[in-house]
Amino acid sequence: MAQQGAALQTYNLELIKGIEDMKRKRSELQQLIDEQEDEKITLQREIEKMSFRLAQINASLSQMTAARSKYDHTIAETEAAYTKILESSQVLLNMVRTEASCLEQILAKKINVDESHSLGWVVVSIDNLARYDHLYFGEVARLDYTRSLRDTGVKTHITETD
Repeated sequence: MAQQGAALQTYNLELIKGIEDMKRKRSELQQLIDEQEDEKITLQREIEKMSFRLAQINASLSQMTAARSKYDHTIAETEAAYTKILESSQVLLNMVRTEASCLEQILAKKINVDESHSLGWVVVSIDNLARYDHLYFGEVARLDYTRSLRDTGVKTHITETD
């Protein structure tokens, strides 16, 4: 029986040693679990911070994109308006040049009109007839637009204005 008691004691010691070894391994595993749980909590906090920051950046990007779109729209409208102004300026410049040239021609014709034409009848071109008020020997006169075609020219009656 002693042999059985010794074998039982050996089994008992090995069993205790095995249990203690498992407890030690469990403790080491628990330490690893605790470390990873801490890391998990840290990562979750970082994810929350990053998610919040991501939401802020997305909102900011959305606002900036909308503002940029407004800039693009305003720039396009301004450029279109500026182009129209340039075109209008060019048209106005051309018109002023044409008017000045025609007025110079009319003035040159009036200087050359002799006294016999001072009765009120002057031959003018149709272009000049439709567009200009005229000086008639230093006095402001306007063309009476009742025209009559006679012979080869257009004769127009000039009346003095008040």
